[in-house]
Amino acid sequence: MPAHRRRAGLERGLRRRRPAPGRAADEPAAGRRRLPGRHHRCDAGPPEHLLLVVKVVSPGSETTDRIVKAEQYATAGISYYWRVEQPPAGVPVVHTHVLDPASSAYRAGPVFTGLVQATAPFPVTIDLARL
Repeated sequence: MPAHRRRAGLERGLRRRRPAPGRAADEPAAGRRRLPGRHHRCDAGPPEHLLLVVKVVSPGSETTDRIVKAEQYATAGISYYWRVEQPPAGVPVVHTHVLDPASSAYRAGPVFTGLVQATAPFPVTIDLARL
């Protein structure tokens, strides 16, 4: 299944859950245009069928992406969560997390700078300097 379909399914599944008190539900950005050739509706299935979520941290959403999103993804049963952060100077940093089934919480995995050489959830090499 293409990545954009899995991500859309996760986002749709998370929107169905009630947001925490004082938090707004995740919704697509207002005014977002559909890209030519892209499907605007897809069915990726339930979020618990996803293996990996990669979240790129945006300025101003650090706390949400580091804490709230991680808790939502863990609750949904997603086994791997990678968070990509861009320091003011330098290449992106990838923080990996693995779901601990006993506690339903993520434990920290390797942190990659420069080059991601991960073996789980599948072997992948990514040159962060080229992003």
